[in-house]
Amino acid sequence: MITENILPDLEMMEKTLLGELIICPSEIQDVSSIIDAEVFSKGKPRDLWLELNRQYSYGKEPDIISLRPMIGNEYLMSVMEAGSRADISVTNIEHHAMYLRSLRARQNALSLANELVRAASRDSTSEDEIISIVSSFVDNSNMSCSMSGIQTMTELSNELAEELQAGSNPCVTTGFSKLDKFFEGGFAPGSLIILSGRPGHGKTSIACHMMRMAASDGIPAVMFSFEQTNIEIFKKLMLSTGHIHPEQIAKGYVEWEEYEEGVKVLIQHPIMLDESCRSLDDLSHRIANLNRKGKCGVAFIDYLGLIPTRTRDSMTKSQAIGEITHQLKNLARTLRIPIILLCQLNREKAKQNRAPVLTDLRDSGDIEQDADKVLMIDRNETSEGPLVDIWIRKNRQGRGGNVRIQLRSNETYSCFEQQ
Repeated sequence: MITENILPDLEMMEKTLLGELIICPSEIQDVSSIIDAEVFSKGKPRDLWLELNRQYSYGKEPDIISLRPMIGNEYLMSVMEAGSRADISVTNIEHHAMYLRSLRARQNALSLANELVRAASRDSTSEDEIISIVSSFVDNSNMSCSMSGIQTMTELSNELAEELQAGSNPCVTTGFSKLDKFFEGGFAPGSLIILSGRPGHGKTSIACHMMRMAASDGIPAVMFSFEQTNIEIFKKLMLSTGHIHPEQIAKGYVEWEEYEEGVKVLIQHPIMLDESCRSLDDLSHRIANLNRKGKCGVAFIDYLGLIPTRTRDSMTKSQAIGEITHQLKNLARTLRIPIILLCQLNREKAKQNRAPVLTDLRDSGDIEQDADKVLMIDRNETSEGPLVDIWIRKNRQGRGGNVRIQLRSNETYSCFEQQ
C-alpha cells in the first residue's frame, strides 16, 4: 500500500505562508489568485486562511487579538514564529504559495491513489466506482493545481478577436431581452448571480424559466435543488410548456396527447436536475464533473439557505454563508460558467411594504461582495393577475442601480414575459 503519511513539508509550509500573510497582509489578494482554501488542511490552517481573507476583504489589518480565541494561541504563535523566520519578500511569498499548492497536489494524489488501490482490491467494487475515483483525481488536479488561468495580453487579444469574428455571444441568456441588454448579452461566464425573493414570490419558477431559455439556445443547464425533489421541479417545467394544468395533476386526469407534447418540448433541450447533493463540496464536485463532460454550461442552485455548511464553533452564520458564496464564485471563475444562486430575503421587506434592497438579503455582507449581479424579485397581485418586478440591485459588469423589469406570468405562474 502506498504511504498515506502527510508530506513532512506541508504543515510547515502552511504555517510559514500564513505567518507571512499576517505580517504582510497586502499580499493576500495576489496569493488568493494562486491558491484557495482547499489547498490548506482542514481545521485551523484553513480557518485561519479564510479569516485572513475575510478581514482583508473588509479592508482590515489581521487582528491578532480576534484571531487568538478563534484559532488558538498555541497554533497562532507557531504560525507567527514560522513567518518571522522566513525571508519575507513579494517574490518569496508567491513562491511559497505555489510550493504549498504543489505539496497539496502530491498529498491529494497519495490519498486518491490509496483509495483507488483499496477499491480495486475489493471484489464488490464496480467499474463505475473506479471511474468515479479516477474522475475525482482529475477534477481535483484541475481545480487545485492548474495554471491555465494565466494568459498574456497577446493570448487574450487573440481570444477576443476570435469571439468577435465568430459573432458569438459568450453570455448565457437570462430569458428576458431587457435583462440581457442591461447585462451586455446575458449572464457572463465566470459570474455568480444572486436571484432572491421572499418565499412564494416565484424564485424557483423564474429560475426554471431562465433555465429553459438558456437550454433552448443549446447551453447545457443543470438545476441543483436542496429544497424540492426532481419530480417537483419537473412539474414546474411541464406547466411552463402550457400542455398540462395543475388541476390535471391534482385530480390525476391528464390529456395524454397533450402530456406527450409537453414532454417533447422539454426533452429537446439539454436540461438536467439533481436533488442528491449533500454538501458544498459535493455540489462543487458535481458541477465541475458535469462541466468537464460538457453537460453543464450554466448551473442553478436552489437555494443558499439550505446548503449544508462546515460550521465551526467560532464561525458565525454570516461567515458560513460567505464561505459558500466565495467557493461558488471561485468555481464559476475556474469553470468559466455562470452560476445562479437562489436566496431568500428577510422579513423586513414584507413588514415595510416596499421594494426590496440589498440589505434585505439574509446575512448579506459576503453575498453582496461575492456576487457579480443581484436580482431581487417582488410579486404583486393585480386585477389582471400576478405582476412580478425584478429589481437589479447590483451589476458589476454594467449598469446597476434601481432598475426595474416588470414581468407578467401565465395562469399557472410558470412562464413569464416582460412588460
